[in-house]
Amino acid sequence: MKYFVTLNILKSTTKLGQLLTDIVVKRYDNALILDEEASSIPQFLEEKIKELCAANPRLKPMVVHATGFTADKRMLHRWASAQIFVCTKDGDKAWTDNRPFTIQLTPVSHDRTSSKGNRPGDCGAEEPSLYQSSGSDVSKK
Repeated sequence: MKYFVTLNILKSTTKLGQLLTDIVVKRYDNALILDEEASSIPQFLEEKIKELCAANPRLKPMVVHATGFTADKRMLHRWASAQIFVCTKDGDKAWTDNRPFTIQLTPVSHDRTSSKGNRPGDCGAEEPSLYQSSGSDVSKK
């Protein structure tokens, strides 16, 4: 199963939020990803938060929130949309709506990008095109 990733980027955030947003945009913006990679996004974000906070101790840590996942955030619920976002847990803006981004995962029921010939009208084996000749040749007089 595949998921289409949509990002909603917000400007009211912390320095860590800006750094995370840059990473997420480069990796996931308008991407079509497999179920395994979609399920690993919360862990990916937690690892990046740890790396960035270790590199700069002045950054306020953030917490990953996810809906549409199992309780331990390890697996997506099958055929369900999911949202992932982060927010600060310490400081003035703790636990408020200061998300740097929201990741929306939408399940893709039919992947039309994987092979040619799946869609009506592209001359595939499943459905003949309206513009193919029918075998009879009409000559002009």
